[in-house]
Amino acid sequence: MDLHVRSDPALGRHLVAGRTFTRGEVVLAAAPDVWAAIWPSPLHLSLPSPAELAILQRNPGVQVSRAASGGEPGGEAFAVLAAAWLLAIRALLTRGTPTWARLQTLDDNASLRDPADAAVVSHFAEQLHAALDCDSGGPTLSDCSRLLGAILVNSFGTRSTVSEAAPDGLGLFVCLSLCNHSCDANAFCDFVCARAGEASSPEEYKVSLRASRPIEIGEPVHICYN
Repeated sequence: MDLHVRSDPALGRHLVAGRTFTRGEVVLAAAPDVWAAIWPSPLHLSLPSPAELAILQRNPGVQVSRAASGGEPGGEAFAVLAAAWLLAIRALLTRGTPTWARLQTLDDNASLRDPADAAVVSHFAEQLHAALDCDSGGPTLSDCSRLLGAILVNSFGTRSTVSEAAPDGLGLFVCLSLCNHSCDANAFCDFVCARAGEASSPEEYKVSLRASRPIEIGEPVHICYN
């Protein structure tokens, strides 16, 4: 295999090279497990399903009404979760599917969350759970809280075209989340990912993880989160 998943008490679950990669070589091509346009987004771009649209009609999303720069305690978490409103809905509606099972492997770092961010996650979880308006068999408040925590630490911004100056979508890529951070990363991601309904082939939904320098067998694969 090209890549292996290893576990380490300090590093957690992470990707390790199963063979040598040359600079510029594709280490991994991955489709998002769940993807959505950054919210709020025009409906013709975000293409919500009837079930998603029903939830959006009950609560169209928490609008960012506080500092989004991170200057205010919890401000950065608030901005991320507001932008991920549709992503969170879409992910929760996979409950009971193989996709949901994969999402449950993502860390949410709840034990490391500071009080301000914890309050933001709780605030969004309560609004999201109420908007779902589900019976006892649907996602629980705990499901909502854990998913939102996972989104905070695992979501990647994507661009629908190379000309986009900033991300216009957010995705959860379980496999890419196994790449730990390093300021001296040996790989980088190309997060150009066609919008739902706009790809001419399945490959356009994928992002590429490429080696930024030679990677040796057994070497952990690192990316720079910044």
